[in-house]
Amino acid sequence: MTSEIRYGKYTITYWRKPIPTDAYDWDWVHDDYDGAPDSRDHRCGSARTISACKDEIDELEDELQESGR
Repeated sequence: MTSEIRYGKYTITYWRKPIPTDAYDWDWVHDDYDGAPDSRDHRCGSARTISACKDEIDELEDELQESGR
């Protein structure tokens, strides 16, 4: 099963990982995510549910807004 959901400037995608837990089956990433090890770009993650991804995104966006980034 594959699914892709848009949430603001983020994409949430389902990918069942080959590990014995479903805690990280939904991945989220910002459209402008760099991904380079030296970029210190933390606009990506994984969670158990779509709702948990949205919560993590909202928390991150609040932190970024408070820090002025």
